[in-house]
Amino acid sequence: NVAKPEYGLDGSSTPNPLGLILRDGKLYVGCGEFDQMPICKSGAHILIIDEATDTPEKIIHDMRLSAASIFDCGMFIDEKGDLYVTCWGSYGYVPDQKFGLLRIKKGATEFDPEYCFNMSDMNVEGVQGGKLQYSISNFYAGNGELYVLAYCPAFASASPDYINEKTNYCLKADLYNCTMKALNLPRTNGYSCAINKYGDDILFGLATEQNGTGIFTYNRKTDQCSSAPIVKMQGTLMDILVFE
Repeated sequence: NVAKPEYGLDGSSTPNPLGLILRDGKLYVGCGEFDQMPICKSGAHILIIDEATDTPEKIIHDMRLSAASIFDCGMFIDEKGDLYVTCWGSYGYVPDQKFGLLRIKKGATEFDPEYCFNMSDMNVEGVQGGKLQYSISNFYAGNGELYVLAYCPAFASASPDYINEKTNYCLKADLYNCTMKALNLPRTNGYSCAINKYGDDILFGLATEQNGTGIFTYNRKTDQCSSAPIVKMQGTLMDILVFE
């Protein structure tokens, strides 16, 4: 039972569990700590549960980024055994909340004070106005390569239309050097946020303005992007599963 005041914040009795991942006998649970969905209290908060006894051990906090872990890409583990936590910053609704990634190193159960991939404050190459507001979707392809779909406020109206406005860029990030650039793929809407990998291709599910809707590709070896979907679809593409 995690519905206890010691795991909630500011008098709340629940930490609002979101994404989770198991590493070395510990279950790491991202906590929304909502004021009102999707507005989270500031900071990233992770509840750690002992797998063998199913007992919560502690909750850890980091105020550099906000809103820890969401959906199936909320946390991932790299080849070194380090755990990365996606922080989505309350979808950008709270101006002082930042988005990006934090790290919990292998063998540790605290946030790494030496690592913070702050995507909010970057000027990103290839992005209109240079700034991104939030991301909820990423995919770790290995060797430090992280692929991201992120929302750019430069293409949003005063009353955002997340279906019809093409606000989201496809990006390639270097997880270890904390750099990022836009890929030469068309922008998509706020709901088409699917990313996966098949062979050397990174697959993006995009609903674009002029290039159609479906699965687009970025080839990791040739650095080339498809100009049209390799598989055409309709609607919005929220997930891609690959069976090999």
